[in-house]
Amino acid sequence: MGVDTHKVEVVPVVLEKHPNADKLSVVRVYNFTCVVNTADWQGVARAAYAQPDSVMPNTPEYRFLKLTSSLRKELDEIGANETAIKGGISYCRTRHKDGEACECNARFLEELQQRRAGVEKKIDGNTKYLRITVKKLRGVISMGMLLPVPPCGLCTTYPAESLQGKYHELGEQGRVLCTDRAEAGDDIADLMGIAHYEPPTMDEIEGNRKHAGDDVAPAPPMIYAPKYDVESIYKYADAFEQDEPVYVSEKLDGQNARYVSTLGGPYRVERPGGSAYSATDYTFHAGSRTEWKKKEGGSNWWRAIEQNPWIEEWMIANPERVLYGEVFGWVANLKYGAKQGQLFFRAFDIMDGMEYLDAEQFIAEVPEEYRAPSLGVMPFDFEKLQALADGPSLIKGANNMREGIVIKPLRERKHWKLGRVMLKMVGLKYLETTSR
Repeated sequence: MGVDTHKVEVVPVVLEKHPNADKLSVVRVYNFTCVVNTADWQGVARAAYAQPDSVMPNTPEYRFLKLTSSLRKELDEIGANETAIKGGISYCRTRHKDGEACECNARFLEELQQRRAGVEKKIDGNTKYLRITVKKLRGVISMGMLLPVPPCGLCTTYPAESLQGKYHELGEQGRVLCTDRAEAGDDIADLMGIAHYEPPTMDEIEGNRKHAGDDVAPAPPMIYAPKYDVESIYKYADAFEQDEPVYVSEKLDGQNARYVSTLGGPYRVERPGGSAYSATDYTFHAGSRTEWKKKEGGSNWWRAIEQNPWIEEWMIANPERVLYGEVFGWVANLKYGAKQGQLFFRAFDIMDGMEYLDAEQFIAEVPEEYRAPSLGVMPFDFEKLQALADGPSLIKGANNMREGIVIKPLRERKHWKLGRVMLKMVGLKYLETTSR
């Protein structure tokens, strides 16, 4: 997961006319498009941009996100009946005796109030809708959400001297960004209480998750194996030149993994009959994106080795080189034809010493059946790649869509802002489907 996908940045607001709706406008944030209500943003120069898969705090100002169309329809129906009763409309359907008071409207009003309370309770419980998603609004894809930049509460709490530039200097509490002075590109996710959505794994869904830290192992000694982050092409498309040759592979929906073996000292092995030979002792290491895992912990990363023996064979043949890839199958939303408990692994990178292999060398060294599926080498074209991000998975036996694609140059290089040039493009159909 890319670090930038966790940000809620301050961005400039430039309204463009929506092609199909007079009351809506389109705001472009990097290469994202965001559909907004024109009246809400006229004359507003800046906003906070929450990317898809941001999760809003469960507070009153975001309660509107939990109001689904069906619940809104039910509230409208209840409100219309309440208004009718107050306007003198009778809902009496009973033939009363002479002189008997009619309480039908009072009873019906009480039923409506109980229904309203029930609907409000459902709305409060709809926390899954606090996740910002991709939607098509009047024919235009809206990716994320624009929010007003909140006023700085610290400016009224602390003396003016605490403000140094755009930060409040709060002594032992550190420095805190003043949202009144925040500039384009500043991250205010923490200040707004906005988190990033992490989909549950099958272990979590099935209740098998261990306590955090139970299966954490020490890092392999003298091995450089950094966390694997891939940023979104929607923000950094300019890292590639138009028509630059790029290698495109399928982005798999699973758990990031890394594997490496370290060498122990040689040891003597006796053969029957008295002869002997020298052998090398290997120690195998398996890790997630952020942690190394104990073998006895029973994690997916070690289970993947058991179910895919070629990983251990590769580690023996390539000591002290780090194999990066994806554990997938019975892991996340997309199952790729896996049966319950079945795990697959496909590699997508190799770290040799302090450098990643060039795409061409990686392709040459790792057999096709062990790599993330390749969509080929092609000229960089944003719109064509966007279409390529959608489609069926190329994993043999899979009966699901692909999550997206990963794009990298044929030879490793750095970008002044991005760092290593390699970007992901999650398919719009995948985002629309998984957010329902």
